[in-house]
Amino acid sequence: MNLPQHTLYDFFDQIRDGELSELDIHNCVKEITNDFSQYELTLLLKDFEFYLFWQKEEKESEYTNEQFFKAVDKHIENETTIYFRYNLEPMKKPSKMLLKQEVVINHGLPFPEIKGTYFEFINNERLLYPYYFWGCYQFKKYLKTFIKETPNFDRLKVTFKRDQIPFILISFQPFIEVEDFVRFSSLVTGQAITVSKITSNANQSQIGDAFRKLFDSGIITGVSKAKLIEWIIQNFKCVLKSEICDIKQGTIKNYLNSSYDEIINDQILNIEYVNSEPCVKPLLLG
Repeated sequence: MNLPQHTLYDFFDQIRDGELSELDIHNCVKEITNDFSQYELTLLLKDFEFYLFWQKEEKESEYTNEQFFKAVDKHIENETTIYFRYNLEPMKKPSKMLLKQEVVINHGLPFPEIKGTYFEFINNERLLYPYYFWGCYQFKKYLKTFIKETPNFDRLKVTFKRDQIPFILISFQPFIEVEDFVRFSSLVTGQAITVSKITSNANQSQIGDAFRKLFDSGIITGVSKAKLIEWIIQNFKCVLKSEICDIKQGTIKNYLNSSYDEIINDQILNIEYVNSEPCVKPLLLG
């Protein structure tokens, strides 16, 4: 399979239809993710989950209510198991989903127990096409296992001057969620690389201003400004209009490239020079 001549969804279709061997899949994933880049493996999994969601919606739409009831009749006649699942939205009946009560009315089964306000629905996939997406589930399992077992997660690393790290941690502590501060400390000290993003209650201007000062003063070393921007986006979430959101590349780039001191409320830190050496000064100790 020559990937440049195919779309990613063509590859997903072949997985769904069982057209590829395990070796084919392994080689294709290697090519798509640039030799199993962990970051790109994670993106590939997200793309595949989105693809699978719509594939399942389309597959279910192929069946009529009559076909659903005939399948239920057949299971009851053969005394085979009918599987159920819970709807995620209480008191709402999805299209072409059979309430368990409907089966009771039509077939005299024991009346089911309704747990809270959540109705229980027949698992249409297991009822009508139980093996259609088998290859998709195997592929998801493969990706998740590969992501979990690969030790070198290739996110960017940023190095800070070691003598300033304690003051950086003190500066950021009021702006990092308590449950994430240990991971933030490990990230700054270089002891670990985060897999999930660290949640900050600061906004993009505060984060951009702080890292610009650290970079311009030379406290952040061994990385370009472009890579620093990528590192921030990879590792942090921030407050945007009172909601926690991913950091936007264009916005954080503007703040890091600013050549002037914009007035920013509640700045995280400042830089003072002692004997010509940059020192971090925490500004909000909370």
